[in-house]
Amino acid sequence: MTEKVKEYIASLRGKKIAFVGMGVANAPSALFLARHGLQVYACDSRDESYIGKKTCEELRACGVQFSLGQGLFAHFAGDGHRFPQQRHFAVPKSLDR
Repeated sequence: MTEKVKEYIASLRGKKIAFVGMGVANAPSALFLARHGLQVYACDSRDESYIGKKTCEELRACGVQFSLGQGLFAHFAGDGHRFPQQRHFAVPKSLDR
C-alpha cells in the first residue's frame, strides 16, 4: 500500500463511511476499509440474500454494520445528515497512479 493510500485511510478515521448498494464494487471496498479499522456501514434496500451469506459473514467479522431494507439509513438518523437521491464521489487525484 502506498503512503498516499495510507494517508487517505487515516483521513477517514472517526468518520462514518456508508456504502449505498452492496454490489460487486462496494462489498470489497467496504471490506477493505473495515479491515483498516474504519467505521463502515453496508446499506442496501435489498436483503442479505442479495449480498450473499459468505460476503455478509466476512463483512460482519470485520465490524461492518448493516442497514438493509426500508430503514437503510437508520444508523444515521439524528446525526444531522441529509441524503440526496444520488451522490457520486470521485477518487481523490492524490490516489491516482
